[in-house]
Amino acid sequence: MEVENPLAGPITEVDHFGTDACGEEIITGDTVLEYDGELVLESNAADFLIKILGAKRKVAGIDE
Repeated sequence: MEVENPLAGPITEVDHFGTDACGEEIITGDTVLEYDGELVLESNAADFLIKILGAKRKVAGIDE
């Protein structure tokens, strides 16, 4: 038996807000950060810093 979730309907053009700097789809209601005119999904913030801005990931007290 297949059960449908009424809250998990298809994404419509109205729901689509755009694409973030990492190439991920932004849906209306998503939390985004804005940096220098670029929108970045909050969940992609670390990837944006590392891949786009060249930040380095380190472990405090271990990586020099």
